[in-house]
Amino acid sequence: MININPKSKEPLYSQIYNQIKQSIIEGRIKSGEKLKSKRNLSKELSVSVNTIDTAYGQLVSEGFIKSVPQSGFYVCDIESLDIINFDKKEIKKNITEQKENNNYIDFSLYGIDIPSFPYTSWKKLIREVISLSPEEFLKTSPSQGEFSLRCAISSHIYIRRGVITSPDNIVIGAGTDNLMEILNGILEKDCKIAMEDPVYSNSYRYFNRMGHKIISVPTDEKGVITDNIKNIDNTALYITPSHQFPLGITMPVSRRIEILKWAKKGEKRYIIEDDYDSEFRYNSKPISSLQSIDRNGNIIYLGSFSRSISPSLRISYIVLPEKLMETYKENYKDTSCPVSRLEQLVLEKFISSGQYEKHINRMRKIYSEKRDYTIKKLVYEFGEDISFYGENAGHHILFKIKNYKDEKEICKKAFLNNIKIYAVSDFYKGTVPEKFKGAVMAGYGNLSFEDIEKGIKILKKSL
Repeated sequence: MININPKSKEPLYSQIYNQIKQSIIEGRIKSGEKLKSKRNLSKELSVSVNTIDTAYGQLVSEGFIKSVPQSGFYVCDIESLDIINFDKKEIKKNITEQKENNNYIDFSLYGIDIPSFPYTSWKKLIREVISLSPEEFLKTSPSQGEFSLRCAISSHIYIRRGVITSPDNIVIGAGTDNLMEILNGILEKDCKIAMEDPVYSNSYRYFNRMGHKIISVPTDEKGVITDNIKNIDNTALYITPSHQFPLGITMPVSRRIEILKWAKKGEKRYIIEDDYDSEFRYNSKPISSLQSIDRNGNIIYLGSFSRSISPSLRISYIVLPEKLMETYKENYKDTSCPVSRLEQLVLEKFISSGQYEKHINRMRKIYSEKRDYTIKKLVYEFGEDISFYGENAGHHILFKIKNYKDEKEICKKAFLNNIKIYAVSDFYKGTVPEKFKGAVMAGYGNLSFEDIEKGIKILKKSL
């Protein structure tokens, strides 16, 4: 039974697609079962045939159903979904338990849309890799990771981000924290780390724990300002130029050139470009990386699949300039890659087959719809009293509510009403500019449309 809500922000085809997909995953629609014809289902639901065609087309493209000429649409082999069925039930159970135990709606800044993970494709690729000879996926990987995966990443980041590198300069790591450890083993012990303020807290803690002196560098509407480090050598400047976290600033080319000049003028100066959330821009195409215009080999480029696929994947990568590559090879020549070969080979196939690109495009659409819906509901509740910043990319929205200058108080009131939102001031190491006093953030990646609407209504009541 399919129930659609014409008043929902979620498109009709998406509602139909999600309900059929969920029914297949949970076994309510069996393997080999024939679906209703597009025309019959359109009459039953009182929607256009084109709407049903779009929903069915998405299910076909993801391998949940198949089209048999002159016959109709049939559910694909349920045996290929048996593990997914278990996983989805476990996920559903865990989410239910969390809501029962904690009873809050968390507008997490780091959440992803779990139901949209490409379960079928991923499992199919795992089976393909396992079908290889044991020597091909059970032996340990070289320190830099599988060459085939590095080739796939090299091609992808050149096409999507303009990053100019070869597979020989890419190192595979197990998450951002592992990349920080690798950097710590490459950079000199007395190398200072300059970090934009506000800053991604985890990266700040990693470098601080490793004993590096940290210099906080203020930001303006164009991004990080290098005035207070212009005469400091042996420094690595950590920045997120494509989508500054948490402010959402996109650094213009004029500021990018200033930073490249800063690195060129001194000794042992590097720029660590964390290409955070670069895949998810909604009003324009992804912009090129800073590394793409560097001609002096001063950029250390960091990338991850945590946001675009899943945090649990724990696969990240670093692109090293030639002058640091030799240091890496000397210091890590006897180590093995911390990511299993099986996972690397599956990811390589996912990228090389074009499925990763399709997944990114689909997720961009999903997150764009959630972003628009979040803004719409905030404006509906707060009207002209609300203003937004940096809302055109990423997975969260930064906003201020008129007459509320204490962001901690806003978060506290929300939390007392079972809503979790986050204060921008928590990410500042120095003084919070007047512009962002009272500013809070709400992520939408991991929430349904229903929870977004419910959470914002409760937020309004709590204030």
